[in-house]
Amino acid sequence: MLAKIAIIVKIANMAKRGNKMKTVTATEAQNNFGDLLMNVQSEPVSITRNGKTKGVLLSTMAYQEMK
Repeated sequence: MLAKIAIIVKIANMAKRGNKMKTVTATEAQNNFGDLLMNVQSEPVSITRNGKTKGVLLSTMAYQEMK
């Protein structure tokens, strides 16, 4: 549980510091999935549809830390 909070805090702090999370559209994510998987190894990527965030893709390591 503490690991989940730590990840959430890390993402929130990125936004506060102006380190915006990379954002891609759902279509871009679909068309460039291999590249997207490489990008999430260093930082989470926000996925939007119709201009609204619908999900966040993150590395397996970050996910495991949240469990």
